Amino acid sequence: MRANRVAIDQSRYERDLSRSSYNTTAYRRAALNISDYRHLQQKRRKRPTLITLFAYTASFACVATMAVLLAVGISEGPSVLSDEPLSYKISLFAPKGHSSYLATVNRDYDRRLEDKALKLADIIRGHKKNIKNAFPIAKTIVRESLNQGIDPIFVTSVINAESTFNPRAKSPVGARGLMQVMPATAKYIDRQEGFSFSGKKDLYSPEYNIRLGVWYLKYLEEMFDGDVRKMLIAYNWGPGNLNKALRAGRKPPRSTEQYAKKIMKYHRKWAGKPLSQVEQKRDPFKFLFSL
Repeated sequence: MRANRVAIDQSRYERDLSRSSYNTTAYRRAALNISDYRHLQQKRRKRPTLITLFAYTASFACVATMAVLLAVGISEGPSVLSDEPLSYKISLFAPKGHSSYLATVNRDYDRRLEDKALKLADIIRGHKKNIKNAFPIAKTIVRESLNQGIDPIFVTSVINAESTFNPRAKSPVGARGLMQVMPATAKYIDRQEGFSFSGKKDLYSPEYNIRLGVWYLKYLEEMFDGDVRKMLIAYNWGPGNLNKALRAGRKPPRSTEQYAKKIMKYHRKWAGKPLSQVEQKRDPFKFLFSL
């Protein structure tokens, strides 16, 4: 109805304009009314330009992308998969006081860590039927392996070769625990990283032993430029012995070669295992160890 009234007013103004003499009061009033009407119509007909719409769309896309990266990407990277750094890194991006947001992100991290550990625990139980603490060991392996940027299944293969998942294992030469860490090696790692090594008894703790062993694997990987065979031989025989043999042009002992082949064999075998039933329900399209 308002549009009809405006149209009627415009017709009246135009009629007054045609009937009035030039430069009369009625003529000027009618011309002014028509000018105001046209200005009003132009203002009403103004629409957002293509550039404006593009700017709005781009802004929305940027905000959405940042939200996805913040909620998903940050919790995926190996550098934050440790006990404490995750909430610290997330808090750099989250506004102060948003404790509920941080709690949600940390819960999501815990769920993903448990999903990975479930598969690893299935592998361990399938290899050693009578093991009772498969899941806690698997969870520690996943956390420490991803923290160092190493495939957790590879670390599991090393533990299988070293101790067959026995936390109380002890070798004739004095290596102890799941990853058969020597006390002298533990002291060296403690000096480098400050892992608070207080004595041989610490090496029987699964969490502590795995932390030391995984750090040492990463250290050897960097020492031998990612050569997995040399890294494993050095873990078993000692990096000093291997370097001496390489400089002298001698082959390492046959037993160490067999040790490395055994670990790589189990790694290839276990890395191709399907997801557990629990993982299939939670995330059926993602292979959890594609690192």
